[in-house]
Amino acid sequence: PTQHLQQQLQQQLQQLQIQQSNSSKLLSQVDEKCYNYYENWMNQYNKAKKTQDKFQAYLVQHNKLILQQIESEQQEIAVLKENISILSKSSQVFQSWMSKQSFPNSMSDFLVPADPRSAQVIQIVATDHYIEDATYFLNKALENCQISIQDWIKAVRSLSKEQYQQRALLLKILTQ
Repeated sequence: PTQHLQQQLQQQLQQLQIQQSNSSKLLSQVDEKCYNYYENWMNQYNKAKKTQDKFQAYLVQHNKLILQQIESEQQEIAVLKENISILSKSSQVFQSWMSKQSFPNSMSDFLVPADPRSAQVIQIVATDHYIEDATYFLNKALENCQISIQDWIKAVRSLSKEQYQQRALLLKILTQ
């Protein structure tokens, strides 16, 4: 009976050793998985931290640039305010001087033709400039889609015809 008991105890001991060995292997595997998980997590954390640090540096740099730009704009505003003040004072001085002067009421009062032929030349040149201005504004209206192409063609054709007649008349007057 003791021998049998010893054998049973030895078998139980062997089973315990096998279980302990299996437990050690399992514990080793769990330990390795935990270490791998931790290592992977640390790598991700470090990458995220580096990205965050780079972004933070970027934000700090842009913040400095924005503050410099604001300071520059404030200085420019101060200079502009000073220039406005100077221009305002100069304008007041000029208006005061103008009010004391006597000038003709219109531009035509400045141009006094020497004879009827000169008066006609002045009128023709003024009409030519008026037609040039009108054509310019028609072109701008067409560019901005404010008039149709048909209306633009009609207006430009009419103005061009008038301009041609005015220039022909001017040449006739100047060659006489």
